[in-house]
Amino acid sequence: MKFKGFLSLILVLCMLLSLQSISVFAGNTDETVETENCVTLFAAFNDFEGKEMTTEDNRNFFLSTKLDAGSYQFTIDENGTSLSHPTTIKDVTARISKDGIKLSETVDAKCTLLSTGGNYTFEYNTDTDLLKIKKDGTGAPSDNGENLKVKTNNQEIIANKGNKFTYSVFLKATETFEDIQTVINFDASKLSLTGTTAETCCPALIDTYFNTNISGLIAVNSSNLGGYNFKEEKLLLTFEFTAAGTGEAYLDFIVQDMTVAGGEKSYFFLSKEENSGVSIREVMELDVIEVPTTAITVSTEPSETSATTPDLTNPANPTNPTEITVPTNPYESTAATASTEPTETFSTNPTFTTAPATGFELGDVNRDAKLNIRDATLIQKVLAKLEQFDNEQLILADYLTDGKVNIKDATQIQKKLANLI
Repeated sequence: MKFKGFLSLILVLCMLLSLQSISVFAGNTDETVETENCVTLFAAFNDFEGKEMTTEDNRNFFLSTKLDAGSYQFTIDENGTSLSHPTTIKDVTARISKDGIKLSETVDAKCTLLSTGGNYTFEYNTDTDLLKIKKDGTGAPSDNGENLKVKTNNQEIIANKGNKFTYSVFLKATETFEDIQTVINFDASKLSLTGTTAETCCPALIDTYFNTNISGLIAVNSSNLGGYNFKEEKLLLTFEFTAAGTGEAYLDFIVQDMTVAGGEKSYFFLSKEENSGVSIREVMELDVIEVPTTAITVSTEPSETSATTPDLTNPANPTNPTEITVPTNPYESTAATASTEPTETFSTNPTFTTAPATGFELGDVNRDAKLNIRDATLIQKVLAKLEQFDNEQLILADYLTDGKVNIKDATQIQKKLANLI
């Protein structure tokens, strides 16, 4: 009996040792499953050659740098996947260092930082895909209080949770402009945007594309060869929000591009002011359920096609600049209006299945290495016979790659800029 008891004790000890070995083995397996993340910041300030960010926990990555005043585009690369956000961020304060910017691999665009100069720290989390940027060590604002303080560049209001309010941007420009590309950044964790249409959000603009499908961002772009006349202050954009949190929230309006009619100069280009002559006024009004129709009165303004605007309309249809008669074969029609130089003569039936290596992105018809609203406008001008393309530009203008250049190509570029495709 004693011998059997001794054997039983040995068996129990062996089982315990086996379980411990399995546990240790499993623990070692769990430790080796986690792969080492690699996060790199590609930015204009490092010539897009990439700078690897540092980490201590394999999740939170950091990179600090000193920047001069300027505009800097950037993307994040996480383990070979490019991540970005289609917006422009004004000089970093606590506005975006609290919740961060949600980066995505589905966005084909670069994020832009407008810097006034100073020391910046980029912080990226691989679990949440959130990027936070702090300037000179600034931290997040306090989230105390029962109300929500909503701040713009020049105004702030106090709202109770659940209150509705309208946010409007009024614009005055000394000269008529032919295109505008803007973004509005807002704190999506504390502000809820109600549904809207192009007619209600942009009452004085035509040929407008806007996108509200990206969290915390409203993207708007408009292009019209007839020109937009804002020589008297006029409502540019208006949206309705609901206060959904407490503490502080922000609304940040940025003009990315704005070209004066004729295309020879810009008020803004790549989010930087190039010429004076534009005044922007932001207005927030509490407890407004619907956008008042009186705010959209423009009857006192000259029409967009009046004599006060540049003569940029299609000669074939001067009363409606939005209706551009696209020739059956734009290549052949361009040849008809081209100069006598043989290099400007295009084939009457051009076909190209594989575009030659132009060195420029498809759609970048002005060949400035940037796809923006100016390219869509230039295509419209060529179709209206106000400008002329060479062979390389024709290839770049065929954004749909269907062997034709028409208004659909300009439209697709505008949709891409608004991140609708």
